[in-house]
Amino acid sequence: MKASVTENRKVTFMSSKIRKVFLLVAGETAIVIMIGAIFRLMMGPDIIAGIYIDGWSGLSIIGMTFAVLAVAGLLRDFGRAFGYCVADASDIAHMQVKKAADAVKLSMVTAVLTGVLIAIYRVIGLLYSPVVAEPEFMPLFLADMMIGILYGIVVVILLLPIYGRLKKQINRDGR
Repeated sequence: MKASVTENRKVTFMSSKIRKVFLLVAGETAIVIMIGAIFRLMMGPDIIAGIYIDGWSGLSIIGMTFAVLAVAGLLRDFGRAFGYCVADASDIAHMQVKKAADAVKLSMVTAVLTGVLIAIYRVIGLLYSPVVAEPEFMPLFLADMMIGILYGIVVVILLLPIYGRLKKQINRDGR
């Protein structure tokens, strides 16, 4: 009798964990698809290129985020955050989940601030360039300036579900 109860708990635990992983992956995929659809709709039918990708801004945001997490000593906790949000809350210490939530929050703030820093840097570069005298190029440079902020916001949108799940685990059961 005890064996069947233990087996039922294992099956329930596995199905619960599989459901959590599936919901997380499905939710993140839906967010990426929605962001892509929004970008595509904003571009309009007259733009053939689709989505403008600025690799330097993306690399700057990712690099700065990982550098800040490493200096703060939260890089390992950031990596563990993705596993914690699908794990059983009773298996993880409260402090570990809290540190993982802090790491995710720090990465979101760093991504947005790095995007703003990129935009400010590009405004300064625009003001010092001879292109300021040619108004037909101004919209291109303004769009290029804002792409860093946009990437920072996309990072925040992707990390918000992870942060929300971790905060839910922290607040559950009065922990």
